[in-house]
Amino acid sequence: MLLHWCSFAHSPDMLVYEPRAILLDEPLSNLDAKLRDEARYFIRKLILDLELCAVIVTHDQSEALAMSDRVILLKDGAILQEGTPIEIYENPRDRYVAEFLGSNNLLHGKARTEAGGATSIHGADWQLTGRAQDGMASEAAVAVVRVDKVRIVDGPGQNRVPVEIEARIYLGQHWEYRMTLGDAPLRAFGPLSKGAGPAWCEFPSESVWIFADRPSS
Repeated sequence: MLLHWCSFAHSPDMLVYEPRAILLDEPLSNLDAKLRDEARYFIRKLILDLELCAVIVTHDQSEALAMSDRVILLKDGAILQEGTPIEIYENPRDRYVAEFLGSNNLLHGKARTEAGGATSIHGADWQLTGRAQDGMASEAAVAVVRVDKVRIVDGPGQNRVPVEIEARIYLGQHWEYRMTLGDAPLRAFGPLSKGAGPAWCEFPSESVWIFADRPSS
């Protein structure tokens, strides 16, 4: 199944019997958040039960990931990446795709190739190992890390950096922390309330994507 948004029928009197494919144009855009979650499940279940091929076009990444078997990400009419929702979300091909999906932290630094072929990115007083394309040594680079992958921890260690917690926001299921690393703003989620002040954050190396520091737009 391929899901992607486009406009559909122009005539209110048109009916199609057993279509080979259907095209849905922002079908959930006018619903509130709770109804949107229910409708998202209902539409996908209906499509699967009826064994339909559906093309859904949306600007809502949650809808694209939750309702589709395959996702095509377009920019200026060109395909940037195609794959399953997990492939697109977990293995973005470039910085634009990585930033477009999810909520992200950005850290700017300089890339370096380590012994064994691993790539790291270095800032003024921090260093992170991550995943990168080949040939990035000594390049200005940016690390893209999903907010939900960052963890607040007790002390220093591998892929951990010192931060300053500036604010915390209670979201019900968890707390959101607003932090800084030097001049860079950071966000993280945590299950426990932690007050403002110095702290440490861990960035799992498999969740640190390192790209050349060029504009993603």
